[in-house]
Amino acid sequence: MRDSHDWAVLPGDNLPATLQTAPMENYRRPLFLYPESLCGANLRYCLLTLLHQEGKPRKIAELRAALEQLGLTVGGADPNKVISDVLRYELRLGRVARTGRGQYESRYRPNTTVRRHRARLQALVAKARLNAKSAGGFSS
Repeated sequence: MRDSHDWAVLPGDNLPATLQTAPMENYRRPLFLYPESLCGANLRYCLLTLLHQEGKPRKIAELRAALEQLGLTVGGADPNKVISDVLRYELRLGRVARTGRGQYESRYRPNTTVRRHRARLQALVAKARLNAKSAGGFSS
């Protein structure tokens, strides 16, 4: 007899109706797009895309200005510190290289990754513009 704490599903077990789900062939996790305060993966993808597009080293202030020009803002009390923390994290992963104090450049990334990150940035910019238009500002 199986213990009630044994959560493994064995062949032949009948699953409760709440656990029986549709096949996940066409399932896609929804994107959480919050352009009014970028953080986490969204911020990392945006910064990596901006660094890759320029093709040369950029300073943290330049990256922040580029994000603000796109209508995106960085979450946190000190946005420059948040950007610096994100870029240091990416440095440890080998996705960026530090070329000077507060200055980073993009390293090699596969084309599929670049396209996925660029698509996320474009979706965030589109949502920011939509939010701004509904609020009555940012015309473009």
